[in-house]
Amino acid sequence: MTYVVYGAADMAMESGGVLSTRFRFMIALPLMATFFALSFRPFARRHSQAFIMAFGVVGTACTYINVYLIAADSPFRIDNGNATMNAMLLLGFVALLPLSVGSTIVLGSIVVAAHAVLAMQAGMSLSTSWLCYLHVSSMFMVACCVAYWRERFYPAEFSYDPPLSETVRYG
Repeated sequence: MTYVVYGAADMAMESGGVLSTRFRFMIALPLMATFFALSFRPFARRHSQAFIMAFGVVGTACTYINVYLIAADSPFRIDNGNATMNAMLLLGFVALLPLSVGSTIVLGSIVVAAHAVLAMQAGMSLSTSWLCYLHVSSMFMVACCVAYWRERFYPAEFSYDPPLSETVRYG
């Protein structure tokens, strides 16, 4: 979703967004395609929480690298709230992932920490940074509540035990 928005931002840049476009298509897209391909393997199903967490960490890193590259020469600067909106979108997607409450807290904390590092590095004013942290922490709470609700009322979704007919044997 953010790549569609960033594509429009690239056209508005003086440089044409060469660095961010190059990063998106040469690094982020192959990484995400690799995770998509690996998601069909039995390993991903057996270790779904770890696999989804790794996907979330890589997605967070790709998003924040892209935010940093976009902020270099576009009106979507970090101190204007671009990093905060991306953190809130990432936490919204974390809420949609089938993660346990503990995994949601860990992955959400990684997103919040990445946002804090990016905001501090951008040199935001104290009042702006506190407002941004309030928005991000509110979205983090929503993601944790959604994870708790899903784990509490739909526990069968988290205990995947494949029947013997679905186990794949190689060799």
